[in-house]
Amino acid sequence: MWNVIGFVLLIAGVALIWSVLVKKFPQLKLIDLSTMAKERHAEVKSRIMKDRFDRSLGALAGKTATVTAKASGRVKGLYERAYGSLKRMEAKMDHGAKSSAKSAPASDAAADFEDAQRARADGRYDDSERMYIELLKHDAKHVDAYRGLAELYIDQKLYDQAAETLEFLLRLTGDDDRALGRLGQVEASRGNFQEAEARYLRSIELAANATSYRADLGRVYLAAGEARKAQEQFRTALQAEPHNPKYLDYFLEASILVGDPDSAREALGALSEVNPENAKLADFRGRIEAMPEKA
Repeated sequence: MWNVIGFVLLIAGVALIWSVLVKKFPQLKLIDLSTMAKERHAEVKSRIMKDRFDRSLGALAGKTATVTAKASGRVKGLYERAYGSLKRMEAKMDHGAKSSAKSAPASDAAADFEDAQRARADGRYDDSERMYIELLKHDAKHVDAYRGLAELYIDQKLYDQAAETLEFLLRLTGDDDRALGRLGQVEASRGNFQEAEARYLRSIELAANATSYRADLGRVYLAAGEARKAQEQFRTALQAEPHNPKYLDYFLEASILVGDPDSAREALGALSEVNPENAKLADFRGRIEAMPEKA
């Protein structure tokens, strides 16, 4: 009897996995960039495609949580074969797409991009992702679609996918301060502080206005326990925007951590003027009063 049940569940699992492949396949194809080296493109594309299949299969697994362990083990055993089939199908579709794909009309592309942006702002992440990828299937050099897709992944804390997308963008555009800055944010979120520092420093070199990048780099230094470096970045940011309450807050925090009561008091006074309702003012004041005076 168990053999019969197991066989039925196995067939059902194959059908369910195939339905996921058919349903999700348009989103599983990530974009062929003619500007990338073939080997790197294939490697990165395969990882992104496999990750999306993993997520789709994970959602399916949640719906079949009551299946017996014995039968579900058999279903999981189909995964590698199903993924191999997916890659072969994807390769065939790529071959056909390269010979026949045409860019969507500019007006349609602009409207579709706005729809994708709106869906992301509304929190309709699956819809937004599908829209961005559709745009990129029609135009593999749609820079704003790459940016939107990366922001979408950052919103969801899917940092690996965000990094992959931003790397694609950098290979397309070369040095791009916005993409580098976002990569700095992603690396910091993953705890890779040295890599984040390198990305932010390069974005600062490239940007016409690097104030926000300096503030973000200062926050990376704070997270890495390098308060002195953080203080200097915030000080430079404040030279450009002396009344920015966020920068004053960060500078005040860094000044307390490095034991600089004079700078901390000055920043506290400025912050009290521009943001008197700030709930942290009393805490900052108490911490400053507890600081030893400089000799």
